[in-house]
Amino acid sequence: YNYQSGKNTNVGGKSTLVNDSVPLTDGTASGSDTQLQPTDTKEIESWIRRTIRSSRFIDPTQLGIEPGKSAWRVRISIQIINHDGNLWDASLLCACAALGDLRLPVVEVDRRSGGVRIVSNEDLDGAINNNTKFERRKGQSLTLGPLPVPLTVAVLPSDDDGSSQDILLVDPTHLEEDVSSGNSVTVVCNTNKEIVEFHKKGSSTRLSVDQIKAVASMGFGRAQELETLVKR
Repeated sequence: YNYQSGKNTNVGGKSTLVNDSVPLTDGTASGSDTQLQPTDTKEIESWIRRTIRSSRFIDPTQLGIEPGKSAWRVRISIQIINHDGNLWDASLLCACAALGDLRLPVVEVDRRSGGVRIVSNEDLDGAINNNTKFERRKGQSLTLGPLPVPLTVAVLPSDDDGSSQDILLVDPTHLEEDVSSGNSVTVVCNTNKEIVEFHKKGSSTRLSVDQIKAVASMGFGRAQELETLVKR
């Protein structure tokens, strides 16, 4: 996380910075078959940012420090070590786990100017600042909402010439993504049985109503399975 003061957005009477960022860095070997293209990382970054905002996983008003003057700006950096498929799901879960582990530092706010100073560990261990010019705000973790849990399903053409139904393959590897020619759907659900996001990739992805229902049902099951693990 980074501290930044300046122009903010007023939400519910509290000042918050909502221009968060989720930069991805590809650490896979240069020239490898699994190396990401710049367009891939930008698309994933945009999708993660949009999903976290729309899922109500965090309350942006909790990032406010001084109404109309200062707020916390959250920056999540994701380093890709090895890409063997289903990078979208892994990246979103990593971002949510990082937010769950975040604890905002203790700060002191100047009562007159509204300026903010981060209180160091040395100051916390020392004497309490009795200067009435400053107001100390305690650090806190974020109160989290329902975890947005993604489920990606690759859509492969059926080998049976007489069948019009495509094959749905859950949690595809990189090779399986290549076989599907990038045709897949990602559903993001939570334990409240809400569909937060439904994202389709590929121009040949066509699902029947029954297939969409099946994907949503699997998404609800995955949300129940991972909610406790990620928030533990």
